[in-house]
Amino acid sequence: MDEYGKAPILSQYSWLTSDLQEANKNRATRPWIIGYQHRPFYCSNTECHEDDEPLIRKGDHDIPGLEPVYISNKIDLVFCGHMHSYERFYPIANLVSNGGNGHDSCMDTSSVYHNAAAPAYIVTGSAGNHDPKFPFGSPHSGSACRSDDWGYTIMSVYNHTHIHLYQWSVNQLRNIDNVWITKFIGNFTAPGPTT
Repeated sequence: MDEYGKAPILSQYSWLTSDLQEANKNRATRPWIIGYQHRPFYCSNTECHEDDEPLIRKGDHDIPGLEPVYISNKIDLVFCGHMHSYERFYPIANLVSNGGNGHDSCMDTSSVYHNAAAPAYIVTGSAGNHDPKFPFGSPHSGSACRSDDWGYTIMSVYNHTHIHLYQWSVNQLRNIDNVWITKFIGNFTAPGPTT
């Protein structure tokens, strides 16, 4: 920000807001809105630092954050990288998860992913550099599954109402996480703005 100023950030934010509003108008044809960003809003890898991501998530002074835009435009799913591990989160809105208290029990197919009012976040950087390997700290309260194995995430969009995700562990040569994200047809209306 010091080198280029705020103009590029505000321009990208304006584009994103406009693009998501247009996408919401087309939900009957393309019901899923899936995002990607490099750095995660949430993670519990020891490489994560609490002070690194608030600017992106919440904003700062006259720089807007992205999380309110994601929630108000009802983004269904957000993939993130940067951390060289895998972590699936329950749907989260403004640090609050409706999923649980944070744990490592993968293969959880909890109903919190049905008609969720907030995005589910997937950190999928486990195909990246693992030298040195960064262990996990205490689970984030919204964490549903974590692994520091080498691996990759596969997403299948089955139809207007079902997305299936699973995480393949190269270390274990098996599927280590499995979840369905579902919604009713017509459950595409974005909620009002968040505070």
